[in-house]
Amino acid sequence: MIGELLCKLRGHKVDRNRVWHDGLDHRTSCERCMQPLIKQSREWRAFDTDSDTDLRRKPHPRYDRANA
Repeated sequence: MIGELLCKLRGHKVDRNRVWHDGLDHRTSCERCMQPLIKQSREWRAFDTDSDTDLRRKPHPRYDRANA
């Protein structure tokens, strides 16, 4: 809850230790609010399920191993 408020005021805090590539873009989550993030045009922004969903995107590597 506090994390979400901080993100609204200051922007998301990129978790650089958990960045991965989904085949199209780099992805991670916010350290404070856990919002999924995507890097496009050298900037991080919130992942928008409606506009960013693409069948060419690969799942997170840990997701692949857990469901193999």
